[in-house]
Amino acid sequence: MFKTKLLTTTIAFLLGMGMGQNAHADLKDGLVAHWSFDDYKATDNSGNGHDGNPHC
Repeated sequence: MFKTKLLTTTIAFLLGMGMGQNAHADLKDGLVAHWSFDDYKATDNSGNGHDGNPHC
């Protein structure tokens, strides 16, 4: 019984340690275009020059 409880506690602790780490990624890494439409135009805010021309 003690070995089972110790094993369960150890596994829970190790899983908790692993889940406590956050993966961070740069949101602009691989970004092709970003259109916010803040100016009511399809201006590419990523700086890659993929501007659009919206039609109504």
